[in-house]
Amino acid sequence: MKIRSSLLRSSLKVLGLPALLRTKEAFRSVRHSGLISSSFRALENHCAICGDRATGKHYGAHSCDGCKGFFRRSIRKNHSYQCRRERDCTIERANRNSCRHCRLIKCFRAGMRREAVQNERDPIRPAPQRPEPHAKGNLSVKVLETAFKHINNMFPEDPLDLERISEATRKDVAQCINRQLRILVEWAKAIPAFTTFTVDDQVALLRAFSAEYLMIGCSQRTYQLSMMDNQVVLLSNNQVIRRDCHENDMGRLASKILDQLCETMRELGIDQTECGILRAIMFFDPTAPKVSYEGTKRVRLFRKQLICNLEDYVLEVFANGTSRGRAGEILCLIPPIKSISNELVEAVQFTKMFGLQEVDALIQEMLLSRDDTDPIFRLNSPTSTAPPRQEIIDLPPTAPQQHQPDSQGFFVTGQSQTISVQHELEPPPAKMTKVERIE
Repeated sequence: MKIRSSLLRSSLKVLGLPALLRTKEAFRSVRHSGLISSSFRALENHCAICGDRATGKHYGAHSCDGCKGFFRRSIRKNHSYQCRRERDCTIERANRNSCRHCRLIKCFRAGMRREAVQNERDPIRPAPQRPEPHAKGNLSVKVLETAFKHINNMFPEDPLDLERISEATRKDVAQCINRQLRILVEWAKAIPAFTTFTVDDQVALLRAFSAEYLMIGCSQRTYQLSMMDNQVVLLSNNQVIRRDCHENDMGRLASKILDQLCETMRELGIDQTECGILRAIMFFDPTAPKVSYEGTKRVRLFRKQLICNLEDYVLEVFANGTSRGRAGEILCLIPPIKSISNELVEAVQFTKMFGLQEVDALIQEMLLSRDDTDPIFRLNSPTSTAPPRQEIIDLPPTAPQQHQPDSQGFFVTGQSQTISVQHELEPPPAKMTKVERIE
C-alpha cells in the first residue's frame, strides 16, 4: 500500500498537482478528467443490456454479471424464447427477467457474439440434454430445421454426379413433381403448428402452396450450382432443363427461374435456414383460398411469427452491418415465386390438355385443383352410369389413424397418410341446354 501511495503521489507531482490528494473534491475532479486509469472508469460503466452496473466487457459488450450469465446459458443450451407482447419490451434492471426473448435480442444488438461463448471451455460435468417438446404454436428456426431433417431422412436425395446429368423429358419432370409433392405433405406434417388446423384447412394450405414449394426447392437447388453457368435448372432427380429447351413452355419457365429467382438468391447469398423460413412464410399464407375464417386468423399469426424469426436470424448471423434490409430483400422473392408458380400450373394443364404427358392423380389433386371450388377430377354426376374409380395414394405413417376424409377427398392426417382422388372412367358428355338471356 505504501508503494502504491508513493507512486500515485509521484505521478501527481509530475503533473503538477501535489495538493489534489488532500480533498475529496479534488480527487473527484482528477477522476472525471481522465487522469486515473481506465480500469477505474470501467467500474462505473453501465450494462448495455439492462443498465445495471457493468463488471467488464463480456462476449463483446459491457454488461453486468446477470446479463453475462443469461447470454451464456441461452447460447450453450440453445434456448428458443417467445415474446408474449410485441417484441419491443423495455429491458431494465428491475424487469430484465420478464421477457427473455427481448433480453437476448438486446444482447445481440449490444454486440455480444455467439462464437465467444462457444469458444469457452466446456463445463466439467455437462448435464445430459433432453429434447424439449415443441409447443404446437412454436415456429422457431429449430422447429423448421427439425422438419427439414425429417424429410431428408425419409426422402434422401442422390448425390449430384455431373457426369450422369442428362436433359429432363416431360416424363422426368412429372415424376419429379410427384416426388416433391409427397415430400411437401411430410414436411407439413412435421411442423407442429400445421396440426392445429382442421383437415379442410390443412388441405387448402397444401394445395395453395404446392406450386410455390416446387419453385422454391428448384430455385434453391439451382442457384448453388455456379458451375452450370446459369444456363440450366436442376431438378431433384439430378436432371436438368436447359434455358434453350426445345419444349417452349419448359424453356420459358427455366429462363424465368434462372433470371428472376436464382440470380437474386445468388446475389443475396441466401443460406439454407433463410430459405427454410421463406418456405414456411409462403406456406402459412392468409390469402390461401378455401381456408376457414378461424384458420385464416391463425395463419396470419403464424406468418407474423415467422417474419419476426427471419428478422431475428438475420440480425444474429449477419451482425457485421450487412443485416440492414436483408430480411426485406428475401421477402421480395415472394411475388416472382408466386408468378412463376402460376405459369408452372398452366404448363402442367397444357401438358394434360393436349396429351403430351400423362398427369398422375396426385398432381391433379394437389396442383391442378388448388384454385377450383371442387376437384376437377371428382365428377360424380347424377346422370353418370359408369361407376366411380378411386385411386388411393398411401404416404408413410406418422400419426394415429383418422378415417374421416375432408370435403375435398384428402386424408392429410392419419396412420396411413392418404390422398384420395375419385373420378369417372368415362364421364358422360355434357347435356346441351338453351340459356335465355334476361334483360
